[in-house]
Amino acid sequence: MTRPRSASNAREGGRMPAKATSKAQFGFMKAIAAGTAKQKPKGLSRAEAKEYVAGQSPKGLPARATPKKLTGKAQRGGFA
Repeated sequence: MTRPRSASNAREGGRMPAKATSKAQFGFMKAIAAGTAKQKPKGLSRAEAKEYVAGQSPKGLPARATPKKLTGKAQRGGFA
């Protein structure tokens, strides 16, 4: 007997889907999951987008994500 795949079963595969970091990203993933996005990134299916936003609310998320600060070699251009 096989169990259905769901977001909770992703833990068993060792890979947990990431959570949205901003309201803009959350809305974009919702649009992909609903099939209404005008441009969809390659390699991202509707099912993966559904898992991405499953059980999450956009409340409390910032409107836009702040860029991460570069540190160390990345800041000096050491990664070529």
